[in-house]
Amino acid sequence: MSKTASRIAKEAKKLAWLRRCVEGPVPDIYSMKNFEPNGCSFAPDRIGRCLLTPACDWHDYRYYIGGSREDRHRVDLELYHLLNRRSAEFHWLFRWFVRGVAHTYYFHVRVYGERFWNRRTATHC
Repeated sequence: MSKTASRIAKEAKKLAWLRRCVEGPVPDIYSMKNFEPNGCSFAPDRIGRCLLTPACDWHDYRYYIGGSREDRHRVDLELYHLLNRRSAEFHWLFRWFVRGVAHTYYFHVRVYGERFWNRRTATHC
């Protein structure tokens, strides 16, 4: 399998996971021209075999879309819930650790993510 085909297969797998976990439509964020996801910036992209990149990529996309302060809070909570869902893939003894990671990621995006948020103002008719 070529590198390009392998990359496309990995991105399709991540996108399929997102579509199962996120409510509403999920665009193909891996083929957008002016958006480049970077995974979990400044943090590990995986815990053991559990890949956290799809949740972080979705969070990056939502930051790219932007919105109000309330929208940012909602997006950060969505990241927390997506990461927390990954805990179900672990043995019950290790789920507490993954939930702790979800709390840590949530805390850090709340504290340090403000400068990356795209503050688009809503236009009212």
